[in-house]
Amino acid sequence: MKKTYTIKGMHCNSCSNLIENKLKDKVNSISVNYAQEKAEIDFNEKNISETEIKEIIKELGYEIKDYKKNKFTTKNYIITGAAIIGFLAIIFLLKYISLPTLQIPDIGENTSLVLLFLAGILTGFHCISMCGGFVLSYTTKNAIKGYNGFNQHLIYGGAKVLSYAFIGGIFGLIGGIIAFSIQLRGIVAILAGIFMVFYALNMFGIKFFRKFQFNPKFLTKAS
Repeated sequence: MKKTYTIKGMHCNSCSNLIENKLKDKVNSISVNYAQEKAEIDFNEKNISETEIKEIIKELGYEIKDYKKNKFTTKNYIITGAAIIGFLAIIFLLKYISLPTLQIPDIGENTSLVLLFLAGILTGFHCISMCGGFVLSYTTKNAIKGYNGFNQHLIYGGAKVLSYAFIGGIFGLIGGIIAFSIQLRGIVAILAGIFMVFYALNMFGIKFFRKFQFNPKFLTKAS
């Protein structure tokens, strides 16, 4: 029997992989699409019933119901229109409005230790808000499994340093070959900012922006 369901409560492709991995040995085939909140399951009722499938998905923390194709509602048109207007407004502001320049003191050889310390404190907020969440996540998961060793922090820190160095080297090589003009760098920065805004709206649960994410399903499966 082939059935299609709507699954609510997924936050990223890792959620869809979790559902697939939980059921793949119990059904003939299963494909879960995070962006569409849809699951297509082919199963044999002699091996597992539809009720059991729904119970397993509910135990994982997700809501499941029979699939109904969603139409492009007025709300979707409003969100799309607002996104387009916002994009055009940003272009207008950058083209016709000159923003004031901020004078930031250079950090050179003669910079005082106090200024260096303050710069480190300010940039540290980024590490607290982003890296702190990662550290809390994996330490909590390992603690539940009964592992509290220090090696987990060495692995995380070492992997981060190596990955940053590798990615930085690649972009440095690209920058040494291709000369990026000021206009091109500005366009890249604008597009990156728009992507981050869309990604944030996706994290707030707005379905229209679910496609704007940087965790392809094949990568989450590989990890």
